[in-house]
Amino acid sequence: MNTYESSLLADLTTASTVDRDNLTTLQSTYNTAYSNVQTLINDSFSDSISEAAASAATASTAASTASAAATSAGVVGSNASSTASVASAAASQASADYTTLSTGVSDGSLIHITTKTAIDEAVIGTAELADAAITNAKLAVCLQAN
Repeated sequence: MNTYESSLLADLTTASTVDRDNLTTLQSTYNTAYSNVQTLINDSFSDSISEAAASAATASTAASTASAAATSAGVVGSNASSTASVASAAASQASADYTTLSTGVSDGSLIHITTKTAIDEAVIGTAELADAAITNAKLAVCLQAN
């Protein structure tokens, strides 16, 4: 448009019904408005790109944090599983030891406790003494008999 109108406006020798002053003012107003629109579009695009880049960086950080947390949870889970296996094996061994120690012992049996019994070796626990219903009187009788 500028190219076409420039030649018309520059040639003052050719007769025309165009109001050259008004056309020049309108052309300048149009060019200013067009430039403003281009600036706004450029600024809006730049802002959108900046916001998208910031959002992508935030998402990347969140993904890295989630990945690290998942890895840590896997390690903790593996350690917990290993600890549970060790505890299960210890419980099985304790049950087997109790079964071995209580073989042949029936209700009312008299158990003589010496310094070499399992109490010194931490095999007979408080719960087993209570289950055997050993009272102070019985212990005294056992100690007097020895």
